Amino acid sequence: IVIGSIDLALERAYIYREYAESQVAEIPNDDKARELEARFSMLETLADHDDHLMEQLLEEIEPPKDAIFDDLSADLRAGAVTPVLIGTAEKGNGVLRLLKAIRHDAPDIEATRKRLGAPEGQTVVQVMKTIHTAHGGKLSVSRVLSGQLADAAELFLSNGDTTKVSGLYRMLGKDQIKQTSAKAGDTVALGKLDNVKTGQTLSSAKGGIRPLVTLEPPQPVFAFALRPKERKDEVKMSAAIQRLAEEDPSLSLRHNQDSAETVLSGHGEMHLRVVRERLEGKNQIPIEGHAPAVPYRETIRKSAQQRGRHKKQSGGHGQFGDVVIEIKPLPRGSGFQFSDTITGGVVPKTYIQSVETGIRDYLKTGPLGFPVVDVAVNLSDGSYHAVDSSDMAFQ
Repeated sequence: IVIGSIDLALERAYIYREYAESQVAEIPNDDKARELEARFSMLETLADHDDHLMEQLLEEIEPPKDAIFDDLSADLRAGAVTPVLIGTAEKGNGVLRLLKAIRHDAPDIEATRKRLGAPEGQTVVQVMKTIHTAHGGKLSVSRVLSGQLADAAELFLSNGDTTKVSGLYRMLGKDQIKQTSAKAGDTVALGKLDNVKTGQTLSSAKGGIRPLVTLEPPQPVFAFALRPKERKDEVKMSAAIQRLAEEDPSLSLRHNQDSAETVLSGHGEMHLRVVRERLEGKNQIPIEGHAPAVPYRETIRKSAQQRGRHKKQSGGHGQFGDVVIEIKPLPRGSGFQFSDTITGGVVPKTYIQSVETGIRDYLKTGPLGFPVVDVAVNLSDGSYHAVDSSDMAFQ
């Protein structure tokens, strides 16, 4: 099996070789049609920012490759496009191509600062990722956009809150190399910024500055319910998932009260499988997972009237409650409505609330075993006993 990629700008195919530079090859005949379609789509995107290129495409003139690279570099530096480079770090495939693109096409820190609107004359730091390490605690991987950053420096968030850098490190794989300072353009890890999240902008200006980058995580598309195999691990699992969600903002965690399930949502089955493996491997928490239960609801189709009487005598004070209720369906989404049309005090006001409490309790689990919704109940008649009636009897 031949594994590689096709460069749409150069119109070349690359065959991957383990830990070595990729081999240049001809584009396979089976992929030529797809390559032409994808390349034209790329050129159309570039033409949105270049009128001359748009004219060439309309006149079906093949633009020179140098001009295409110039457009790619200019649009990348302006933040108008995001290039996609294919590869895998596991065997070094595509890494050299990525490094070349960063060296020749990516903007320098001054151009980036101007494009993002970071002010001059002060320290501005953009938090790009959050990592929780076994021994070092929370690390905020950040890029210094302007100024100088020193260990133990005081920084301000955009909401005016203050935080203090407790450790400044250069990351090299899993190793953390301690530094005393960092300059504009450096990417460093900042220790123990507990109140700082991924995507936030920090600065030395009192009161902070506006956020320079808005990171909106994609909406989750897949979910599963999970629980620890042992109940004693519930608190530990919850804390571990919260840390994972802080590292990966695209994860979403919620507790479904109806099904009493903890539901984790993400990009797909593989994404959530990796999260589960990290919980079991890194945090040593055995997990059970399954598809989330569907939160079914019940309702009724037609109106009805029912008399209910509770009478019990067991020596001393007995129990007595007697009510007539009218039940009718409501439009979808209306929820539950309770009313009373009691006259003459046949049911004392003290017990009307008890009747509503009893009805609400019953609606939690209907005849099919699910919560009942979109129902109106009216208390229309009943009777009571001066001695034996009580709150619980009417419930």
